[in-house]
Amino acid sequence: MTRRAAALGLASALLAGCAAPPDATVSGRPCQQQLKPRRLVCVDAPPVEPARAAQARALAPMGPGSTVYILRQHWSDDIKPVSVSAGAGTPLATLPRSLVRLQLPPGEQLLRLQWQGGSYQLRLQARAGEVRVLRLEGWVFWSLREYWLTPMEVAEARPLLDGLRFLGER
Repeated sequence: MTRRAAALGLASALLAGCAAPPDATVSGRPCQQQLKPRRLVCVDAPPVEPARAAQARALAPMGPGSTVYILRQHWSDDIKPVSVSAGAGTPLATLPRSLVRLQLPPGEQLLRLQWQGGSYQLRLQARAGEVRVLRLEGWVFWSLREYWLTPMEVAEARPLLDGLRFLGER
């Protein structure tokens, strides 16, 4: 029994570094705690009204154009911010376990991801009144990073919304 207890103790100590870091807000800026090395990563985003955050978590449409939700929730995600933009609009910064919302006019649109050391583009056909969900995924190997957007069904996205922080909309 003591070997089993020792093995369980060792396993839990090793896995403690993999636990999800807590969210924080510092001077009104959304932040996330990185566990190893211990540091706080923050992005510039205006405060979000609770009613807007609730509407976003419901994946509700946002006006007459196409509403695009971008979920950043992936097991291999890196702590670094990734910015999302459409057209000439101001970019929205994302952190792991976050959600942002874009309102796009109907027609062909170009979505851009930007991160330190790289970028990605996705062309999509926006239709009036539609709700579209894209998952921001990626991988990291040492200093190499790569991110992309994967389409999801709304029903597939709903279970992933628990624990996501709504960072804003454009």
